[in-house]
Amino acid sequence: MSDVSTHTTTPENPYTKALADISMSKLHNYRKFIVPVQNMAIKTVGDMSSKPMMDKAGGMASDQVVQQLTPSLKAGIMMPTTRGVAPNSGSFVNNMGAMRGTMADATANADLGGKVGMRDKQLQGYQNILGWANNQGNRAQASMTDVADAATQKSITDAQNSMMNASGMGLAAGTLAGMGAAGLGGR
Repeated sequence: MSDVSTHTTTPENPYTKALADISMSKLHNYRKFIVPVQNMAIKTVGDMSSKPMMDKAGGMASDQVVQQLTPSLKAGIMMPTTRGVAPNSGSFVNNMGAMRGTMADATANADLGGKVGMRDKQLQGYQNILGWANNQGNRAQASMTDVADAATQKSITDAQNSMMNASGMGLAAGTLAGMGAAGLGGR
């Protein structure tokens, strides 16, 4: 076996020294300017999953559902009464229960969707921070309002359709019952 040294030294020349100085300067600037900004961004993104932020996103989504569905619920209550369906009839009461249940489901789905949306934005934020090192961190962060809007739209549409179906089925049942009662009364 021969004693061959694997360490070779290259003489330092002005070019390698200049490159080393440039690298050290860049590393120093990175640590001084970029690392603090990254740490602030990491904290901000990390806070997105805090309970208050998640509750706020879910609450905003739920509020949007309630605001947009309340007119449909009121219209669903008024429509049968304007057509002569008694507000204390079984059909009307069942109808209103179904509409309120639909609204509760839509509100709960929007709340959950808002929270899931916040978690998604948090993960995208971490991806942005990691991308800074590769000059790829250019994805925009969505605001909490954007998250709430996305979370509620499907819930609202589904709930409005369900309310319309429930209202229509209740009117049909009331009409059939009325026709049956009228038929019995004529005998």
